[in-house]
Amino acid sequence: METKNTSSSGSDLEEPEIQKLQMQAKNLKENSLNKLNALKTTIQHLSSSNHSMYYEFREAFHRLFDANEGLFRSVLSRNMQNLEMQFSNETLHEKDSNSELRAIKGQFEHFIHSKMFELSKYNTNAREILQDFNAYTTMEAQTFKETIIQNMDSIAQCMVERASHEQELKMTLKRLNESQVQIQECTVQKVQSSVTSSGDETSSGIVSEEEIDKKELEAHYGFMAKIQEVLPAESSSTDTPLEQNTKQ
Repeated sequence: METKNTSSSGSDLEEPEIQKLQMQAKNLKENSLNKLNALKTTIQHLSSSNHSMYYEFREAFHRLFDANEGLFRSVLSRNMQNLEMQFSNETLHEKDSNSELRAIKGQFEHFIHSKMFELSKYNTNAREILQDFNAYTTMEAQTFKETIIQNMDSIAQCMVERASHEQELKMTLKRLNESQVQIQECTVQKVQSSVTSSGDETSSGIVSEEEIDKKELEAHYGFMAKIQEVLPAESSSTDTPLEQNTKQ
């Protein structure tokens, strides 16, 4: 039957496109979490086991960050957890993720622009502050600064890539959904026409045709289920065009 061939070939061609989108989304999610883990690794240098240097480090930290070291780490831990929760979602909420990243950047803003880096070139006290930071964290303050900036820039780029891909995914699914709805409507009309024309007839030819049409319907519903698997979570609460058509 012509309808069967058309619908089946359409599904066969579109299914790899959905699978490609799914794989890209998975890779982008993993990449963003990897970048976040890289930032975590850098931040861990602020928690050293070098207890003999802790008091010197605490003073150096206050001068470099203009903040209490214990409170800073507590707030940073909460901000990092919030950002990780956003990145762990199948659908990235870009606005919330940007807000969490800005909070983290804000915590490091004073350190990144600290005058101690410039003063250390000719000021002994500033140089000692940086040396105390280096001794406790086992990482030079300048290197720590550059790595933190690089980590946060990489995270920001991942967020842009995920948001862009999710927009592309939404548009593609919308197109595939609309295409399948059109095919579905034609199939439903064909089944209704076949049932109407058959009346009470029970010939083997008519029964066979209806069985084939039933399989076509099942194939379409199966394909639409695959589309729903990759639809953004927030759209699950509303009916898709296919569901509305079915309810009617």
